Parts: sequence; C-alpha cells; structure tokens
Amino acid sequence: MLSLRLAYTTLEKITLLYVMNYYISVLMLGKIKLILTIYFLVGFFSFGQNGLYSIMVKWIPNKRHLVKINPTGPITQISPSSIFDWYDSPAGTTIDPNNNIYYVQVRDTPQSNSSWLYGIDLSTGNVVSSVLLANSQEFHQMKFNCKDSTLYAIMVKWSPNERYLVKINPSNGQITQISPSSIFDWYDTPAGTTIDPNNNIYYVQVRDTPQSNSSWLYGIDLSTGNVVSSALLANAQEFHQMVFNCEDSTLYAIMVKWTPNKRHLVKISPTGQVTQISPSSIFDWYDSPAGTTIDPSNNLYYVQVRDTPQSNSSWLYGIDLSTGNAVSTALLANSQEFHQMVFNQKCETSLDFLYQNTCIGNTTEFYSSSCSGSFEWDFGDPVSGANNYSNNANPTHAFSDTGYYDVKLKLISCCYTDSIIKTVYVDSNNQIAMLPNDFSICLGDTISLDVTYLSGTYYWQDSSSNPSFQVTSPGVYWISENICNTADTIVVTYDSFQNFDLGYDTTLCIVNVILDAGNSGVSYLWQDGSSNQQYAATTPGVYSVQVIDTLGCTESDTVEIFLDSISVELGNDTLICTGSTLILDASTLGSNYLWQDGTTNSTLPADTSGIYTVFVQSGFCSTVDTIQLIVDDPNAYFTTSDTMGCPPLLSSFQDQSYSNQGSIVNWSWDFGDNSTSTLQHPNYSYSLSGTYAVELTVTTSNGCFDQYTNMVEIEVYDQPTAQFSTQPNPGNIGEQILFVDESTSATSWTWVFNDSTYSTDQNPIHIYLDAQEYNVLLIVSSAFCSDTISQVVAINEEMTYYIPNSFTPNGDEINNIFRPIFTPGYEPLDFKFLILNRSRDVIFESNDATVGWDGTYNGKYVQDGTYVWIVEFKESIGGQRHINLGHVNLLR
Repeated sequence: MLSLRLAYTTLEKITLLYVMNYYISVLMLGKIKLILTIYFLVGFFSFGQNGLYSIMVKWIPNKRHLVKINPTGPITQISPSSIFDWYDSPAGTTIDPNNNIYYVQVRDTPQSNSSWLYGIDLSTGNVVSSVLLANSQEFHQMKFNCKDSTLYAIMVKWSPNERYLVKINPSNGQITQISPSSIFDWYDTPAGTTIDPNNNIYYVQVRDTPQSNSSWLYGIDLSTGNVVSSALLANAQEFHQMVFNCEDSTLYAIMVKWTPNKRHLVKISPTGQVTQISPSSIFDWYDSPAGTTIDPSNNLYYVQVRDTPQSNSSWLYGIDLSTGNAVSTALLANSQEFHQMVFNQKCETSLDFLYQNTCIGNTTEFYSSSCSGSFEWDFGDPVSGANNYSNNANPTHAFSDTGYYDVKLKLISCCYTDSIIKTVYVDSNNQIAMLPNDFSICLGDTISLDVTYLSGTYYWQDSSSNPSFQVTSPGVYWISENICNTADTIVVTYDSFQNFDLGYDTTLCIVNVILDAGNSGVSYLWQDGSSNQQYAATTPGVYSVQVIDTLGCTESDTVEIFLDSISVELGNDTLICTGSTLILDASTLGSNYLWQDGTTNSTLPADTSGIYTVFVQSGFCSTVDTIQLIVDDPNAYFTTSDTMGCPPLLSSFQDQSYSNQGSIVNWSWDFGDNSTSTLQHPNYSYSLSGTYAVELTVTTSNGCFDQYTNMVEIEVYDQPTAQFSTQPNPGNIGEQILFVDESTSATSWTWVFNDSTYSTDQNPIHIYLDAQEYNVLLIVSSAFCSDTISQVVAINEEMTYYIPNSFTPNGDEINNIFRPIFTPGYEPLDFKFLILNRSRDVIFESNDATVGWDGTYNGKYVQDGTYVWIVEFKESIGGQRHINLGHVNLLR
C-alpha cells in the first residue's frame, strides 16, 4: 500500500501537497473547495515587482529609459520610449514600493534652473506624475521612507550657504521645511544618504568645508529636522555609497583607500565605529552615478564596477553583507550606462499560513506566505515547552494532544509588522490500508476497485463516493476519509509497454537508423515478418511493429522515414562600422539552430569582429556555414598645446586618432567658435580667452567615423600698444627733450635713446649732446606681453647767419659784394637768395650761398638806393625751412 502521508519540508513542494490535499478537502466542502483551493494557490505566492531598477542612459541620441537589471546581466527595458533628457545627479532617486513608483528629479537642459519631480511606473516605465519644484532652491539626496510613505530630501540654499531637511509632496511639488535652521554647510556627495525607517533617522555624511578631511556622520530626526547624533569618522579613509539595511538595522558603505587603491565593504555605527567586512579589496573603481543598493532578502549589496575610470566595461557586483566577498559578477552592456540603481522590495502578499498533517502523533507542517522578514510562531501548545515557539519561515510542530490550538504567526519586516491567528484541530489517527497493491492492466481492460467492506464515508479521487471504482486506464487512484485526512493510493500501469514507441515520422539526410521497440522479454513482429527487438532502417518508407507481452497484451506502432537535404548560406565575409549590427540569417523552414555562442535562434545580431558559425539541423539533416565579420572601430582623439600666450595666440592640435581597420583619411575639426579645419594636425589662432568645445570627427578609408570632444581652456594675455611723442622735435644740442608715453595697457617702459643711454621712466626727459637724427626706441610691457615702436628725433646745432645792411660796390675791393654769411647747419642744396628793386622786380637771384650781388643788373650798375633781399633755406638737421626778408643800402 502507498500511504498518502506527505512530509514535504520545502516551499517548492507546497503546490503538489495542496493539489493532493484537495482530494481530502472535498470530503468536507465538496466540489466548491476545489475552486477555493486553486484560487488560493494562484494568489498565495504572488510577489510584487521586486528587483533592481535603473535609468539606462543613451548618449547618441540623448535618451533615458527605465530598465530592470537581472543580477546575472540581462537588461529588460521597461520604458517604451525615452522619458526625459537630463536628471539632477545630486538629487538622487528613490522608489515608493507601496505605489510601485520610481522617483527621479529631471531638468529641461543641464544648464536649466527648472527642476521637475517625475514619478515613473515600475510596470510600464511611463511617467505617471510630474510636478515643477521651486527654482530658487535645489533638492539633493532624495529618499523615500516606507514607514510614513514620504519623500525626504536636503534643500540646498547657496546664498547664504545653508542646508535643510524637507519633505516633498509628489502630487503637487509642495516643499515642507522640517529643519528650523540650517543643519550643516557641506556634505559628501559620493557618501550617499539613507534612511533608518525603524528609528525615524535620516543619515548623511558631512564635511566642515569642501576641502576638509574631517568627515562626520549626522543622524537627523525625520520629525524635527534636528541633528540627534553626530560622529567623527576616520580621516585616513573615505566612506562612499552608504546604504541602510533594514533587515539587520545596519549602515553599510564602501571604504575607499587611495594609497594603495583599494575598496572594502564596511559597517558604520552611528557612533562612528567602522568595521571592515571584506577581507581584501573587492574592486578598484565603481560608477558613482550608478548608485548602490541593498537586496535585504538575499543579504546582498549591489554596486556597479569598472576595470578603470576610463573603461567602458561595467560590471554588476553582488557583495555578501556577511563576508564582504563578491558572490556574483555580471558584465553589463557596453553601449549604454546604467545610473541611479535602486532595489525595490515590494510585498503584495498578505500574511497567511497553511498546515498539513494534523493527526495526533504526526508532525504538523506549517507554510508561511509573505515576503522576507523575521517570523515568530506561537503554536498555542505551552505543554510542549520551548518547542511551542519557532523563528523558521516554514516550521514543524508535534502537538502534545488532540484538540483545538490557536496558532499565531507574527511577521516583522522593514516597513511593516503583521500577525495572524488560526485555529488548528488535532484529531486522532485512524490510518488503515484500503486498496490492493499496485498492478498492471492491458490496454482496453477494465478493473474494479471495491471497498464495500469499509464502514463510514469515503471518497475517490474524482470526488465520487460509490463503493467501487472502475479503472480503465493507467494512473494514480486513491480513496480518502474525512476523519484525519487518511488516504490510500494505488498506481495502475501498462507495465508491458511503458517504453514502446518507435518515435515520430522523421526526415533524414541519410537513412541509417535503428528502430527499437523496447520492452525486453516480449515478442515482436515487424512489417517484413522479422521478430527482433531492433530493426535497421536503411531506406525511406513506412515501418511498423507489433509487440505481444506474456499476459497476451498487444500494442503496435508505425513510423515513416523521409529522405531530405538542407543548406544554409550566411553570405560573404563582411566589414561594418562600430555601432552597426549585421543580422546573420540562417533561417530554414523546420530547422534547429546552434550558433558559436550557444544561442539557438534562426538569426544572430553580430556587432563585434570575429568568426561566426551556425550549425543547422532539420531532423537528421545538418549543415554548417561560417562568416568572418570585421568591425572597423575608429577612435577619435587629440591633444592640444600652446593654449596660453600673447595675441595672436596660435594653438596646436595634434591628432592621436587610430583605427583597428583601414586607415583614417579624413579629419574634420570644429574649434568651438564656428571655425573649422580639415588638416590632420591644424594650428588655430584664438583672439579671446575662454573655454572652447573643440570637436574632432575622423573618417576611415572604410567610411566609418568617430567623434571626440574636449573642452580646451584658452588664455590670451593682454597685449600692450607702444606709442610716444617728443617735445620739441626737432630739438637743439643741449636742449631738454620731453618724451611723452602714449602707449595703452603698458605697465613698464624701456627707452633706448640711441646715444648709449637708457631710461625706464614712463615720461623721461633727455638731453642730446651731438647734432644728428636719433632713432629712439620704446619697449613697453604688460604682465606677459610687450610691444616696440621707434621714431626719429632730430637734434640741430645752434645755426646763425648774418646779412649786412649796406655795401659799396665801387671797385676798391672793399665791401663790393652783398651776400648772407652762414654758420654750418643749413642745407647748401636747398638755398635761394633774391634782390628786388622798388618795383618788386627780381634783379638778382642765386642758389649758392657763396655767390653774392655785385650791384649790377643785366651788366650795368644800378642806382644808389635801398633794395629788398629775400633769403630762403632749409636746416640740414630736422629739415626746418626759413624765409627771411630785409633791406640793404647800396652806396658808391
């Protein structure tokens, strides 16, 4: 006999237990109990949207989607389209598990002052609420408290520099300030903030100043907004990504050591004590924007990790909170980034429990239905002593006597406490054998199970209550009574032909298959009269066999074998650009597929270089094809030199780009001020200081391109302009010459007077001792730049000349010639001497200062009298012109 006293001890076995238990339950409630039991099973273990949620960031084009991250690596995109462009990184994100909403603060643009609070549905990924927050403040480090279903954040005021704890109403954006005054000035952004819902505390790490090494752990009361605890943390380390685990009421964080570069998981006590959990460094770099989170159900701390700060490879690490070791690592997709990761621990299950085996002498099994937490059982059986209590989720208990027991279950979880009491009746055990041993029947036979000898009320597995039951097919049959859930079971089989099956009709590429009728110890008859258990089929056709066992039961089966062929063509070896995907299609009707990476779809998206192979099978036909894919992956990059100097500032740009395939043949530069170039290593002159977004786009010989942008700081120094004048110019030997500075933006002056003397005064006075033209040089400078100008300064001798007022041309060789007498200093080649009579007629003219008038006109002596003279000449130094007029008396 097979007894139906089940002793399942794991939650996975509950479903089978309840299905079996249904046939017992119908004794009490009839067929209605079936509907209730099945409905209960469907809803009993219905958990909510537990899991890791994150914002998937796509940069080109700029998109943001809500996704769910499987700890093994696969990403499920929830948002059907991009839900926003930019979010506030310091604002933080958080989840309201009660309403299934992911909250994030969003901006119109990175520079915008408009901040919106978006509520995103975790099931659809759509925005279900959006409210505009106040522009005059910023709201950082937002956290949801599941105890009071409230959003808390730090309100940041910059002028003056203040910080307050506030509540944010997600339905209208209303801000309620809790802190009566500013609670601190600066906090550690990488440290993160977290809420202890059990003690109503908001934890935040604080610094005295942004440059300070002193880090404090502040505990802020959520009701008053006041600091209720503060502890100084160790200066030698930094503590990032702090998260509170409500299962063990502990603060966890990443302890960062910079020299050497190490990361450890630690516990932080509110009093400042730090306990290192990780025995060794678990990674080098993590993604700060990605956020960290705790899965309290599985005792895991999740963090996103990079190989290096510049690496595109992002890994999801699951770190055991007890050992500090990474117990799971999964590589995430390189083409996206995953920011603001939050674990949602949502529980939609009402507290309840079921039980099995309530007869005295049996061990009663209890099964709880709820989310994680701590369980407290009271079996209402104080006689059993310490065994009357249990903290297991699914305990067992042996009741001390028959009767009614009030069994109480209490669940204490992070954000709620619940309890339930059920009355359990323990009855006496009346277990007896009611059915014969298991047996076999032939196909078509009918066997009668008869229990007319039993007293009381009994029910068969189909709820019928006749004294006999007709068995016409193999299966499990049982009968039960309603006193103590007692049942007996019998298994009826087609024992002789359990393994009899020639298989499905099939198509083969080569017909060479052994057909096996199985069931050793019986006789066989094949279509050609042969009688072996196996038959070798070598040609297409119909094959049949009849099997006869020792009881005379017979069975037959037929299979048809077809001949076919299969082919597949992936195409020629191909080159694509990075970011592109080549869909490899091996589709063949009715076939199975196996690619080199283990996937079994008919198509395979390929986006990395390598050899791709597909094995295609249709029935027994198979073929293989291979294609080589080459991905041209150019990497644009450049360096910049000569970014500081005097105008015109000529900056140099050095192309450092490369490609794994082909060669780079085209360079397109944008210097950030609407100027461009197509040279590989261009130089560009900036006229103004500033930060310029310099962008380089490179194209390979295969037509693939990449783009790199760098913010270049240009500093163009102030340029002075040299200028001066002199007073007087020209000057004379020994005369004071004033040099007047007329330069702009100058802070120092150097004068070179070209007579072996210098001056650094701004407006010097200088005396020249020799008559000549001097090329005077002025050099002016500012903090970094200089300018030069030169001018000619003419210095003359003291030039004089004498003209007599009378002369006597009487032939006595004394005073016979009238002319000017000059000292050196005039220009002999630029000289004119005229004599005019009273009628103003020119009667004498000379261009040579040594040739004078002898008192004649046209070869004849003129009359005695007064005549007018005019002298016109130019000074040899300085070039000043003179025209003088006077009178001379001619006497004989």
